[in-house]
Amino acid sequence: MRIFLGVDAGNTKTLAVAATEDGAIIGSGRSGCGDIYGASTPEEALANIDGAVDVALESAGVGGSHLRLERLLEILRSHFDDEATQVGCGVR
Repeated sequence: MRIFLGVDAGNTKTLAVAATEDGAIIGSGRSGCGDIYGASTPEEALANIDGAVDVALESAGVGGSHLRLERLLEILRSHFDDEATQVGCGVR
């Protein structure tokens, strides 16, 4: 069975939902600010995203995310240009 993960990393909260292919929600998680520009630090935002994902996957019965800050930074770098990544993630 394939599991799909949706994440809304906002300024006030981060929500993560795990669902099956037919759209049945099987797990969810919630954490603090996931906005890299709105959190105290980009690392804090990424930790909140990671936390919400962990809870969603754990509650879905498929284990933790195993996405740690380094992996999340890698994902962000692949989707944003170098300048945005450097400013937004504090990575040089």
